[in-house]
Amino acid sequence: MRRALAAFSLIFTTTLAGIVVTPGVAFAGQNAIVDSTNGGSQAHFHHDGEHLYACDTSANGVRAVAIASWIGTDGVWRTAEVQDADGANGNCGGHGNLSITDGIYVNIYACERNGATGALRNCGVKTAQA
Repeated sequence: MRRALAAFSLIFTTTLAGIVVTPGVAFAGQNAIVDSTNGGSQAHFHHDGEHLYACDTSANGVRAVAIASWIGTDGVWRTAEVQDADGANGNCGGHGNLSITDGIYVNIYACERNGATGALRNCGVKTAQA
């Protein structure tokens, strides 16, 4: 019985010591690719570095808009927007390098807009994690 208790004690202490010296929690993050509801635009969010891209996927005369929205660690609602205004030419003309704390959930929207400040339309949404 003493041997079993000593072995348990050694394993428990070793495990406990391993937990104590383990570095902080690492967040894996989650990327997202979102299509607008009509397929005319895409938004790409890459969690490693928090990059947001707007991609025009249809030659329909409107801009592709990507929007990221999240609640910061200070409790303030934040948004970022990028636009691809150079047409459906196979590139993602809009890019933003964001600063979002790891582990924060981010809503990513892919929309279309007529002109730089027109109303958003055909928005699709997914959730990612920074």
